[in-house]
Amino acid sequence: MPDFSLLRPLERLDTLPEYLSGCHGSNRFTGQCQIAANNDLAAIHTWLNEFPAQSPTWRAYRKAAERIFLWSLCAKGKPLSSLNRDDLDEYEAFLISPPASWCAPRATRRETSEWRPFEGALSANSRRLTLIAANALFSWLVEARYLVGNPLALRKSRLEAHPASNARADRREVQQLLESRQYVTRFFPRETFECLLTFIDRLPNRTTRERHRKARAAFAVPFLQQTGLRLTEFCMAQMGDIRKDKHGWWIHVLGKGNQLDQVPLPDAAVEQLKQYRIHNRLSPLPKPNEATPLLLQARTYQPLEPGSFYRWLRDLFVEAARYAQANHQEEHAIILEKASTHWLRHTAFSHQADEGIDLRVIQANARHKSLNTTSLYLHAGDAEQHWQTTAKHVLSKKES
Repeated sequence: MPDFSLLRPLERLDTLPEYLSGCHGSNRFTGQCQIAANNDLAAIHTWLNEFPAQSPTWRAYRKAAERIFLWSLCAKGKPLSSLNRDDLDEYEAFLISPPASWCAPRATRRETSEWRPFEGALSANSRRLTLIAANALFSWLVEARYLVGNPLALRKSRLEAHPASNARADRREVQQLLESRQYVTRFFPRETFECLLTFIDRLPNRTTRERHRKARAAFAVPFLQQTGLRLTEFCMAQMGDIRKDKHGWWIHVLGKGNQLDQVPLPDAAVEQLKQYRIHNRLSPLPKPNEATPLLLQARTYQPLEPGSFYRWLRDLFVEAARYAQANHQEEHAIILEKASTHWLRHTAFSHQADEGIDLRVIQANARHKSLNTTSLYLHAGDAEQHWQTTAKHVLSKKES
C-alpha cells in the first residue's frame, strides 16, 4: 500500500523501505554503473549535483525530480527505478489536478510537516516542463548506466510543443520578441531608483533588528545596481571572492554554465561593502580567501538563502512603493510595487548604457554571449528613434 508518511522533501527522506529504495528496481541496469549511487534517492542527488547548487536550473530540476519521485513512492507504491511507460501516462494525468492532500501554499517552508510538492493544478505548459525535466533525469540515469531504459523516451513526441500552423508559429515568434523586449524594460529609471535609495536611508534603526535590516538594504540594493549580479551569484558569493589587482577591485562569481567570471567593482560598491562589513563587526576590507558569505543572515555569519533574500527584497520594494505613494510619487510607486530582484540587474546595465559606457564593456559586465542581448538595454536609442521619427517623419500635406 502507498505510504503517505513519505510525502516529504528529498532532504528529509533519510531512509526508505528496501522495496521502495530502488536497490532492486525492475528497470535497474545490472552491469557496471558509472555512478556510486546504489538507490534511487542517491541517484537523484548525484544528478542534481551536476548543476550549481541553488541555481534556477537546480531548483527547477529538484522540484521536478521531487514530484515524480514522491508520486512513485506514495501514489504507485513502487520505486522510481520500476516506473514504466504506462505509469508515466498516469503521472501526466495526475499533474492535471493533484489531490488537495498533495498541495500546500507556495510559501510553506520545506522543513515543516505542512510542506507538499504541489501548490495546485498545473497549467498545460507547466505539465510539459515538468515532464521535460523528468525526461532529462531519466535520460541521464540511462547514460550513467543506472537504468536500463527511459520510460519517457517512448513518449518523446508528446513532450514537444503541439503542432501549429505557420501563421501561429510566426505569431508566437513575434510575441516572444515582444516579451523579451518588454522584459528588459523592467528596470528602475534613475528617478525611481533615487526614490528607493531615499526610502532605504529613512528606514528606522532603533532596534537591533531594524539596524540589521537597514544595513542589509543599504548594502545589497546599491551593490546589485553597481554590479548587475544575478540573485544566485550574489547569495552564493563569499567575501574572499572580492580581490584587488593593478586595475582595481573585482568580484569573482560562478555564473551561468558553471563559468567563473569577474565583474569590476566601482568605488561606490567598495564603499558600500566596507560599511556593511563594519556593521557586521568585520574588518573594512575582506581578507584573501575569506569564507564569510557576502550576504549574511541577521546576527550570524551564515549565508542568506536565495529564496529568502528574494522574498525579503520583494517586501522591501512593496514597502518602498507605499512610501512613494504616501509622498505623492505615483509613478515611482507603480514601478516599485511590481519590481523583483532581477530588476536590479537590468537597472545596472540600463544605467550603464545611459551613461554612454561602450556596449562591449556592458556585454562583458553582463556576461552576455550575444551583443544583441546587451543592445536591449539601449533605452536612450529608443527615445532617439521615437523622437527622430515623430518629429521629422510627418505626413506630407497635398497642395491645394
